[in-house]
Amino acid sequence: MAGHGKEHFISAYQLFSVLFIGRIVILVTINSGLAGNENFSDLIAASLWMFLATFVMVIPLWLLTRKRPALNILDQGYYLLGRAGIILPVFYAIYFVSVNWYYLSVFQLFSANVMDPRTPAWVIAAAVLVVACYGAYKGVEAIVRTAGIILVLICAGTIFMICSLFFKMDAGNFEPMFYEGAGGSLYGAILFLCRSSSISVMALLLPIVKGKRKLGFSIWNLGVWLVMTVVFLIMIGVAGDFLKMQIFPLYTVTAMAELGPFQRLDAVFLGVWLTGLFIKIAMDLYLVSLCVTRFLGEKAGRISILAGAAITGIVAQLAMGSRELQALFFGPWLFFPITLTAAFLIPLFLLLMDKIQSKRRAGK
Repeated sequence: MAGHGKEHFISAYQLFSVLFIGRIVILVTINSGLAGNENFSDLIAASLWMFLATFVMVIPLWLLTRKRPALNILDQGYYLLGRAGIILPVFYAIYFVSVNWYYLSVFQLFSANVMDPRTPAWVIAAAVLVVACYGAYKGVEAIVRTAGIILVLICAGTIFMICSLFFKMDAGNFEPMFYEGAGGSLYGAILFLCRSSSISVMALLLPIVKGKRKLGFSIWNLGVWLVMTVVFLIMIGVAGDFLKMQIFPLYTVTAMAELGPFQRLDAVFLGVWLTGLFIKIAMDLYLVSLCVTRFLGEKAGRISILAGAAITGIVAQLAMGSRELQALFFGPWLFFPITLTAAFLIPLFLLLMDKIQSKRRAGK
């Protein structure tokens, strides 16, 4: 499978282009019901908490990578834990498939409520999965090259939207931040963090990334925070309380946007989301195959792309008909502990194991 060998490298720009796209896709899924607070102004603070927490959560991974730069998190596990290290590729494979459940479930909900009702949501979702499988099979280099192009389109679409809506903002639409306390913004930050697999993606790919990785990470995290803050300000300033009644408020706001000959920029928004979703799912499926290859071999890794896509599609379709599954997937309490474990606790545990083993070797 293309891209699995250690002789394949990607640039820091390419890696963080993929991660930026994944974070921007999160914006599409935000509404007052999922955010747990009807005051959208609190989400501006939530994006700041997310920004700061991301810098803290990545510290164990940076320290672990500095010790053995050529090893990803899976290889670190085998190096430090021996045969017990097999639990890491199993865990991360399940994690990346489960992340895709969420993204595809939300996309199907969007398709059913916003797009052409004559086209079943599952047909569109299946098409996305087929394209994502092809991208995953072509390997990480193909995915990141495509992500670089899509990033330009996303930035252009975002700039168009901001320029179009800026002068439609009304200061009277803003509510005081923390009007009902800080709980809403903290809940929103947890929601943002639990939906992001960015640090876990880094944990598997950093050894093949060339360039200024720490600088790229800092620019990426800062860029995500700035874009989210500006978008929330635009949304609130343009629509105000109207956002609280919308399933997908960002889509509603883009439908109000006009720029020169372009009327209703929601079509641009839809294209941005579709391409971003493809990149996100393709990368996650590639990482699933990387994990499976690590403990079952190359052939099983190739099969796991199709298996992961099939599981993702089936679970997402089941979620469409179950409010209980939607509540489980779309809330933070399922994914936050899993994401925290994958991004922070596992690197921290391996770092502690390395320190313990170093002390034992020094004592001999």
